[in-house]
Amino acid sequence: MSHKTYLFSFAIIAFALACLVPTLQLPSAEQVSTFVGPRLWPLALLIALLLFTAVLLISTLVADKKRGAMRRNEMPDTQHGERECHADTEVSLGTGWRLLERHRHWAVLAATVAYTVLMQFAGFLVATVVFAFCCTLLLGARGKSAIVTTTVTATVLGMVVFVYLLNIPLP
Repeated sequence: MSHKTYLFSFAIIAFALACLVPTLQLPSAEQVSTFVGPRLWPLALLIALLLFTAVLLISTLVADKKRGAMRRNEMPDTQHGERECHADTEVSLGTGWRLLERHRHWAVLAATVAYTVLMQFAGFLVATVVFAFCCTLLLGARGKSAIVTTTVTATVLGMVVFVYLLNIPLP
């Protein structure tokens, strides 16, 4: 299973590095009339993305080494002839939901790309509401109050941070 994590991590690193070039070409705060230049936010996100992906890679490597060491030290229990039994504690979901849960990280990445595209056509407010709603569902919220609260909070925070605190006009 860890090979999927490695593949995902390297894909994210390649994506972040590819986005770094156009991000560095954006104007800085000295070149525009806003408090913070358009370059700061995407650059900060790319740096955070690279750092978190590096942490994911390192933790996966460490876990794989521990797992490998445990496998080398394990001896089968042949004295009692017992087999290990795992109870399935997950809630029974449809096949579609199980498939989505296994590939949730790709779905969130696709939602982020769709959010960026939708923002150009529908504007920040509509795109943010749709994105927050979709990500809330993708990340596992099922209660109506949790979904509404998260969607409203994400939209309001986005508006406050960009429009009022950073004085950055939104599409």
